[in-house]
Amino acid sequence: MVNIRRLRFSEVGQQTALRIAKRKYGANRYKTALAEDIDVHRQTVSSCLDKRKLCNFDTLDKICQVLDLNWENVSEPESYVSDHPNTSSAVDSLEQLVATVRQCVSDRIEHDCGIIQMSSFTISIDYLVEPHLYKLSRLPSEQFKTRHLLTGVKDEIEFERMGILPQYEERIEGRAVLLETKRLLVYASPGCGKTSYLKWLAIQCNRGLLLSDCVPVFLEMRDFAPKATQMNLLTYIEQYFGNCQVPDVGQATRRLFVEGHIFLILDGLDEVSEGMRASVNQHIRDILQPYHQSRYAF
Repeated sequence: MVNIRRLRFSEVGQQTALRIAKRKYGANRYKTALAEDIDVHRQTVSSCLDKRKLCNFDTLDKICQVLDLNWENVSEPESYVSDHPNTSSAVDSLEQLVATVRQCVSDRIEHDCGIIQMSSFTISIDYLVEPHLYKLSRLPSEQFKTRHLLTGVKDEIEFERMGILPQYEERIEGRAVLLETKRLLVYASPGCGKTSYLKWLAIQCNRGLLLSDCVPVFLEMRDFAPKATQMNLLTYIEQYFGNCQVPDVGQATRRLFVEGHIFLILDGLDEVSEGMRASVNQHIRDILQPYHQSRYAF
């Protein structure tokens, strides 16, 4: 028996589904409404329906059920990816795995990082000129960074008391800094552009202009913090990939981390409340230690 795992809408099927969805929910909110009805991320609906990308069979089938369609009548037979007794469901190579997962998360990264919130308006990330940073001439030990820098010091006085007052050395391009280190900690005063820079890194990676052999994952730590008592960070990332329709999500996530092909970007560590910070920091350490081959930016 053949079990279809992934497929896409046919061109005619897409037009039919879009017409029914817009008539049922309205042209401006059909993606949001569909996502709520079938319990997936809005970007998943956009990727599967609007862009006709390969998606999980369950996702396409649920969309069809909500729209009173038969998936066999609106899908593209040539796109079927199946589990068959004579066919291995494992990804043939690491390169294929990276390419597959990058494609799955692409829309999510563009959605989450493609816009920058300014004081009273938003702009596209494409208007951001490549940022420059200043390197520190004196860096703490790896053990010290892992234990203390993630706690979020508040000002230069506190840095000085800890013995790590930044001493700026040379100016370096935003992308060049990633060629020198696998773990990047960005330190700056509030409003200086830390989030904009981290989003810029995610977009550059997503578009293949930086670390093209890695899968970018951009997480807002204020969203993870309330869940830190129910799940660990690795499980949270698996859910992130699951919402992006990554196949064999648990196995894929761990393999990418182990092989060093994840670029994990954690934004807003300093926004995590004092009461949740210790738990969040422990989850980060639990990722950094066993999966040291991958890349990180905070």
